[in-house]
Amino acid sequence: MNRFFNWNTRFDTGIAEIDRQHRQLVDYIDQLYQAVMTDVDSSAKVRETVAKLYDYAATHLTDEEQLMQKIGFPEPDHSQHLSEHDKFREKMRDFQNSVKNGYPVTFQIVQFLKDWLSEQILDTDMRFVEFMRQHKLL
Repeated sequence: MNRFFNWNTRFDTGIAEIDRQHRQLVDYIDQLYQAVMTDVDSSAKVRETVAKLYDYAATHLTDEEQLMQKIGFPEPDHSQHLSEHDKFREKMRDFQNSVKNGYPVTFQIVQFLKDWLSEQILDTDMRFVEFMRQHKLL
């Protein structure tokens, strides 16, 4: 089966650890797609992948927030970025609970994850990357 979510060089931030984490999130979303779209009973694989994605996303968001704090990322962009992270955490928590309760993962959910991560990297994350470049922190 072809990949659903491929890494794109436009996603490169130039921050090695953040890029590594983003690549892992892309892989988890692609794995979720593969599990959802397979013909065999994939509910265990879906639950396992959702759990990995939830945990890894939480770690990644915390790492980004610590980096923004460390570099002195200014308001209002800093608060907006944190707010987007909080909304995503809430969606991921609801999503994980739904899966634990036996609700199926649909293609629309996987597409939402792909779209959210792509937009997060290309728009929101690139704002603090640009700040770092302007202040010679990168």
